[in-house]
Amino acid sequence: MDTIKRLAKGTLGTTETTLFTATKTTIIKEIILHNTNVSTAKNATIKFADMQVYNVDIQAKETIIIHLALVIANTETIKASGEVNYYVSGIELA
Repeated sequence: MDTIKRLAKGTLGTTETTLFTATKTTIIKEIILHNTNVSTAKNATIKFADMQVYNVDIQAKETIIIHLALVIANTETIKASGEVNYYVSGIELA
């Protein structure tokens, strides 16, 4: 049975971090990024399966929602950096 779930959540740092490693084929459905800083824009970079897919500037106190239907295979990863909060949801396939 396919499982809809939260894949990762937390706060990104300035260095690239692995947010999620797939244990089965997974469809990434949504990523939410939020800059909590009240005065400074931040830049976030997101990689899927070691390929940079997003490089986005997030203004102070701004939230960005990225809607996807991106497939990653078993053992592939989502990595990111950027000093912003993140939430990743998706579907793990049976």
